[in-house]
Amino acid sequence: MTRAATLILLAVALTGCPTDDTVVINQAPRVTLVEPVDGATLTRGVPVTFRATIADDMDGADALVALWRSDVDGVLGTDPPYDGAEEGEPVVTASLNTGQLAVGPHLVTLAVADSAGLTGSTTVALEVVVDQPPQQVQVFSPLGEAVQAGDEVSFSGFAADPDGEVTALDVAWYSDRDGTLDNSPPDADGALGFGTTTLSLGTHQVTLVVSDGLGQAAVVTTSVTVEQGESCNGRDDDGDGLVDEGFDSDGDGIPDCADPEECDGLDNDGDGLIDEGFEDADGDGVMDCQDFEECDGLDNDGNGETDEGYQDTDGDGLKDCMEVETCDGVDNTGEGQIDEGC
Repeated sequence: MTRAATLILLAVALTGCPTDDTVVINQAPRVTLVEPVDGATLTRGVPVTFRATIADDMDGADALVALWRSDVDGVLGTDPPYDGAEEGEPVVTASLNTGQLAVGPHLVTLAVADSAGLTGSTTVALEVVVDQPPQQVQVFSPLGEAVQAGDEVSFSGFAADPDGEVTALDVAWYSDRDGTLDNSPPDADGALGFGTTTLSLGTHQVTLVVSDGLGQAAVVTTSVTVEQGESCNGRDDDGDGLVDEGFDSDGDGIPDCADPEECDGLDNDGDGLIDEGFEDADGDGVMDCQDFEECDGLDNDGNGETDEGYQDTDGDGLKDCMEVETCDGVDNTGEGQIDEGC
């Protein structure tokens, strides 16, 4: 206490009279840790923010001195406190960013001294652990199977990260023939996957590499073989001794690519259409060669005649099915009655 303050206190005590002077007794800074919480587990190499708030009766941020110290690593930092109001915080704040604490238990202490040399502090207990590589990395497909060229190959797998968000993992699928195939990250459940139809011919040794931001990685390998499929071209594309096998849609022993379409109700050329190119005289969607004549006034079978084979009872050139009964003493409609309705 200063000499002037002592004299003021003595004057009050002796006279019992009030005074206009107010005596403020300086107190040590009050320090409260905000993060990390006591007992937290940290991963070595992963940046962590230490932050505390400071209250002091006499001094502002610019007059305070802060010292962060670990009982294992010693002094961690002496970054000066700052006015939290400028950062959207209501009080003076001290902070420290580090990711290099030694592995093991720590007691980290923040000591804050004011301009009079009074010190306040707070301590947090922490455990620093070694970064773990991604876990449970698996490939579900492909698993060594063979596929035909141009078919889609589905790649799928799984990964987990014990130290952080699984979606932050780096992923690479790599083929020894085609190079990098995909880099899509895992989803929130750890699922990996993509599809491709562009793998080159041959056997691919595929490597899946999953790594975290600290360089820890897990590696899994698999394989897939892409074979040349048979085409309808008069050649043995797949080398099995057969030519154009699997390309005989109508089963006549002639591959589709060499089989011209016939009007026979079959898809001779394997293009998904039947009897295309042939006439459909009555427009009913059935080609003439497959269309039976009906008594409907149309040339169903495309032979140039209409309703042939059907009866014309009254011999007037109109088939009974197309005739209207008239009052003429003849059975026009061929139903066995004459002039009905007259």
